[in-house]
Amino acid sequence: MIRLFAFLSFLVLSLLATAQEGELPCVPCGSTGRVRTVNQDVLYQGEDNVLFCANVAGNQRRFRGMRFRPCPLCKFPDLAAKAREEYDEGIRKQVEWYRLRQPIDRAFKSRLRSANGVPNSKFSHCTTEHFDLTWGTSKHVMDGKVVDRHGVMHRYVDRLEALCQSMESVFGTLVEERLNLNLVTGPPMAKSLKKVYRESLPEVDPFVVIWQAGKHKGDDRLHELLVHQLVDKLLMSVDLSDDRQWVSVGAGHHFAHSLVESPRVRTGVLAEQAYHDSADSFADIVRQRLESGVSPDFAALSAKAPSEFTSDDSLFAWSWVEFLMQAGHAPDKWQAFLKDPQPVANALESHFGASVSDFLEAWKQFASRPNESSDNS
Repeated sequence: MIRLFAFLSFLVLSLLATAQEGELPCVPCGSTGRVRTVNQDVLYQGEDNVLFCANVAGNQRRFRGMRFRPCPLCKFPDLAAKAREEYDEGIRKQVEWYRLRQPIDRAFKSRLRSANGVPNSKFSHCTTEHFDLTWGTSKHVMDGKVVDRHGVMHRYVDRLEALCQSMESVFGTLVEERLNLNLVTGPPMAKSLKKVYRESLPEVDPFVVIWQAGKHKGDDRLHELLVHQLVDKLLMSVDLSDDRQWVSVGAGHHFAHSLVESPRVRTGVLAEQAYHDSADSFADIVRQRLESGVSPDFAALSAKAPSEFTSDDSLFAWSWVEFLMQAGHAPDKWQAFLKDPQPVANALESHFGASVSDFLEAWKQFASRPNESSDNS
């Protein structure tokens, strides 16, 4: 008892010594002027990978996404005033961000009942480091579990940001501003959404991706679709020259293979589509083509639009990109090559130091190497 009394006395004296005269620490906020919102771990579960999310920004019960409130009992007026100023500014930003999504939500009202104080819409919205997302899928099966639209969007945030980071490690910064990305479930929905943007949000340049569940069945197919669409969109943002479209096609296959758990990539135009399930199978087929005397015409392939690519064209484009990536060229070299207004042959020599004939000769040696994974299987 004596020891306990001595300890408490020491604690009180220590607090008195460290506090300014007449100022004891504020217990509720720890002298910060800020207290955590109630049930924060529950309210904001899964929200840490975004900057804004309509599920909380539009919900007053969730304090519009704010993770703190001003301390109502703070003993330090200056701290309390600063916390109040930060809180009010945070609320203002959340409300303004949410207001800009309202024209879409009003145009696409859901018949489902409202939940958690947020009006139901056929879309979920969020903002991340690289994207303003408007997500229009319904429930979706991921990892064997049914996930609602909001949950699917948050899981795809990580995937989309991983794609951006992977692309920037190769090509450097591709977009200076966030990309407005919209995922819809069919052409009619895409047409209606574009109309809303034209009439109510004319300052926004929307990029709309159409996902048709019957055509792209399953989570991996959706992931694959978004990878290919975004690779093309992001590379086009650096003013990709017309005779370098093969880079977009090849890079799309590269990132689909590296990021999608079970890729099943289609190559070539619809009339002769071929499916391949791994980079190893791509490499095997390219090697077999070369061994049988089939070799790409660099000038002819560079002159084609992606919609004109045959299955072999796509495979060769992928292999060229793999060869250039493994050469370890710096991102600034890639960007200079992609947007150089010179013909592709001149740009290749200017930025990668190889004539077309030297490039093809070195590439053939690279592509003709045995695939160790296939040989060992």
